[in-house]
Amino acid sequence: MRFEESLPPETALLNYTYLDVLDRARHALHWPLPFNQHICDLGSANFAYAAALHTFFHPNSLVGVEVNGHRPYGNGRRHIDYARAYIQDLPQTEYVVADYRRYIKQTDIITAWYPFVTPKPLLAWRLPLS
Repeated sequence: MRFEESLPPETALLNYTYLDVLDRARHALHWPLPFNQHICDLGSANFAYAAALHTFFHPNSLVGVEVNGHRPYGNGRRHIDYARAYIQDLPQTEYVVADYRRYIKQTDIITAWYPFVTPKPLLAWRLPLS
């Protein structure tokens, strides 16, 4: 997939970064990756990296779950507004505003990203990249 064809440059770079992290983990762990799984991402924020998850997992379904999905940015748009735009062309993908403890759907693989797994937050906080 060429993320830059459908995403803004910064978001495309973010997706390539996530895809690289996932691919490195898969190789390091010798992880045989089954396709057509039900994937659930926790704490999805605006789900800007949904394309990377979709590309990596080839899921049967991909769901982003965010408890603060209605939280507005300074421009008045909310996480859910951005998420809907990011996933509009990804088949079997949805964004749910919910507390995961109350979310009840079949899930084979759960992903949960923390802010310090990509270079941008590390650099912003002046932390080492390794």
